[in-house]
Amino acid sequence: MRAVFWGFFGGLILTLASCGGPTTPKGGLDYPPPTEEGLPAVRELQTDTYKLYRGKIAGPTAGEYSSYEVYLPLDYATWEKAGRRIAVYTHGYTDPIDFPVGGYADGTKYLSAGRQPYPNEVNKALQSLQQLLVINGYAVAWSSYSSPGYAVQSGVDSTGKLVDIADNHAKSFYTQAAAGFLSKTRVVLGHSLGGIIAAAIAETQPASRVSGVLAMCGPVNGMPDQVQFAGDLRALYDYYFQSNYRSAAFHVPVRPGGEGQPATNPAADQKLRELGWAILGKGDASRKDAFFEFGNYRYYGLAKAIAEALVNGGDLSRARALADTDQVSLPYSNDGELVHSIVDALFYPVRGASNALATAGGSPFNNASTTYTRSGVADAELNSPSGGVLRYAPAPAAAAYVAANYDTTGEINSYVLTLHTTGDPQVLFRHEARYAAKVSARGRGDRLAQQHVNRYGHCSMNFAETANALSALVTWIESGGVKRPATGDVTVNLP
Repeated sequence: MRAVFWGFFGGLILTLASCGGPTTPKGGLDYPPPTEEGLPAVRELQTDTYKLYRGKIAGPTAGEYSSYEVYLPLDYATWEKAGRRIAVYTHGYTDPIDFPVGGYADGTKYLSAGRQPYPNEVNKALQSLQQLLVINGYAVAWSSYSSPGYAVQSGVDSTGKLVDIADNHAKSFYTQAAAGFLSKTRVVLGHSLGGIIAAAIAETQPASRVSGVLAMCGPVNGMPDQVQFAGDLRALYDYYFQSNYRSAAFHVPVRPGGEGQPATNPAADQKLRELGWAILGKGDASRKDAFFEFGNYRYYGLAKAIAEALVNGGDLSRARALADTDQVSLPYSNDGELVHSIVDALFYPVRGASNALATAGGSPFNNASTTYTRSGVADAELNSPSGGVLRYAPAPAAAAYVAANYDTTGEINSYVLTLHTTGDPQVLFRHEARYAAKVSARGRGDRLAQQHVNRYGHCSMNFAETANALSALVTWIESGGVKRPATGDVTVNLP
């Protein structure tokens, strides 16, 4: 299906495409984030395109801060003509290794503001969208979170506060006194972990504060569902590939030579190359491990070791058995996608396990009573008391933490539009139907619209699909719910 471009985005996209792609407005959206010590509470920068405010937001934990950026059109008339809209972006998972917490001169901590640097096309599309929004009269804001890793709590906190901060900067800059909000339409949009944060915002903030949210490729049915998927995947991997990562506890596997140091396996590497992987060799000195690439995704040596195990000997039968188990049901249409789906889905739960366990206060995973099935039929070997999948009981406090941060209820206060790729191996597309059932059970179905893109990959929707979705959401909000977005397939296959 080829979707049409919504509203003013259509002409802009076509114009930019004819010019060889979008350009950064003079002054640059990529102006370096505030990372130097001694940064004041708010710093300002003005170009001939926008007014930029940078500052920090106190986190839910004392002494920790996130940093933010707010972009405003230079004159009030431009913003007024565009509808006095504010778009707040909430980013996805950030690896604690890649994004260490910094510090101010006063000893408080912060994380650098800016876009989540996805190692794929999502970031390029997002930058283009942000540029278009600023050019066309939107106020745009985003922030880091006060902690990296499993940061749902700090993400919800930072994003909720940023809505007020952006509006207050607008009041100050335009010298417009207003009771309540000066902005008319306030939308929150997010990818991946940012998707569940956006969904949480829709449930925890009143519609008078947040007009609507665009949740993209997020675990919108809730983090308990996502944790269960990740845990089942890890337990199944341990079962099928015992010689590599079988462990007595649900922790990050360690190999000789340190975490993620793969043994040399030329035969497996050759098979991976045949399946479309590019073996890139050694990583940089700070990581001290190998990484490799499939399409636009880059991984550490830990993921390379996992993939080598999947293809060792050229027999992918165990990999297929793992992927086809109902509890994980990974998407793939060929052997390359099979390997990629397992690695992609397993990498973050394994790589981020230490952070998640520390944040939640233990393991929330529970498969003590799970019956593993394939096409609805129990698998005797997987469920065998002796030699089957290892069983785990959750730490009660950890399970409670994950439920609080965050299990969606479906009781949405504002308009919610979701956008998801059908072949997402990290956050399964099945979240969408489960979330819709929750919302319907709460009697809020008229506030939910769901769109999907028929494409493989996590967050692999393109710029046009993202722009169309945001435009449709804003139109829905500003029509008072009359112009509900089209639902279903909205794939735009760009040349």
